[in-house]
Amino acid sequence: MEKQIGKVNFTKGHVTITDPCYDKGTWCAAEVDNVFKGEWEASIDMKDCGDWGNRVAKLILKAVGQTAIKYQKLSADIGVDAGVCGVFEDKPDYGDGAWGSVCDELGYKNYGLATPTNNFHCEGAWSSSGYGDGSYEATIGINENAEVVEITIDYLVDKVDEDEDDYEESDEDVPGDDAEAFEM
Repeated sequence: MEKQIGKVNFTKGHVTITDPCYDKGTWCAAEVDNVFKGEWEASIDMKDCGDWGNRVAKLILKAVGQTAIKYQKLSADIGVDAGVCGVFEDKPDYGDGAWGSVCDELGYKNYGLATPTNNFHCEGAWSSSGYGDGSYEATIGINENAEVVEITIDYLVDKVDEDEDDYEESDEDVPGDDAEAFEM
């Protein structure tokens, strides 16, 4: 079930796909150039995961009025250590106090917008990350002008559901056991 988060306005042509707790230059983030400048719509794809409850399967951003004609999976593994991830323009590095304010902004929500006027101090959208911490895939959609007009973070919820029997038959933990902090 897709749910709208809201709109963001990217003006620089560059965004970072990252866990907001990571500083610039972290190896498990993706830097994306040639991003369409203008208004973008952010949404999440929620999935009922039975005993695990409703989970965010994907975070999706699309440039308003633009159409992707081809898609490309990014080579970066998007790392998550705070149970959330997002797409941000000019995300600052947060010190301890600032990170505490971002955590207050996150609260116990599954998604939200980063704005220059809230505790994020940048433009973007974020969501909880499926089952929590881990390494995730991102895909970009490119228009006829070679501009990035879609960005999707796939939290691999469908992959975990396919492998559910493997987890039940083994002594392994399901990825992201700490994700309960972000349930609604």
